[in-house]
Amino acid sequence: MKIHFAESHEAQLKFLEELAEVKKLALDTETTGLDARIASCRLLQLCSAEVAEPDEVYIFDLWHIGDKAPLRAFLESRDTL
Repeated sequence: MKIHFAESHEAQLKFLEELAEVKKLALDTETTGLDARIASCRLLQLCSAEVAEPDEVYIFDLWHIGDKAPLRAFLESRDTL
């Protein structure tokens, strides 16, 4: 499995462009804790939901990618599982 890790705004934009080719995405998050009132979203993972075992995973470090508006717009425009 190939893992793409976005820790910069430039990497975020590059990976979103690559993911635009995927018709259906699976989404997963990692947080700083289990209490939704105080925990923060730390990482967001995306991969293809079109195959049983995706060969590529895209991980976005939400504390380091800078402006999250492109990621938010991308997610709001897509079908996710």
